[in-house]
Amino acid sequence: MPTKLYDLWPKLEGKHLKVVAPWGTLKGTLIGITAPADASAVHPAAELPWAIRSDDGQEVLLDPENPAIKIYVEGEELGAPVTIPLTTGLQDRVHELLTKYEHFLAMLREASSRKRR
Repeated sequence: MPTKLYDLWPKLEGKHLKVVAPWGTLKGTLIGITAPADASAVHPAAELPWAIRSDDGQEVLLDPENPAIKIYVEGEELGAPVTIPLTTGLQDRVHELLTKYEHFLAMLREASSRKRR
């Protein structure tokens, strides 16, 4: 199971983030997690939001799991789909299969030409 974005906050604490949301863009430093006023009394098991100190000094609370936002760390989108490049082994296997197929076609052509004679 992939790690939820929420669980990455200890690794990202102190890093400069860019958050792009439909309502605007925020740039700032992740300073940890914090409880909104009285949130723990309302729902003690709730995950605390990330706290980001914006470049102008404001503290902003953010739910990193919100699908409406994109979070960038050092220019790369956090949680972006990972593209898996073709491995050399897979490329070699495809090449091997194509070679066998070409050899098979050559044998068919040869057998067909012998039959016509």
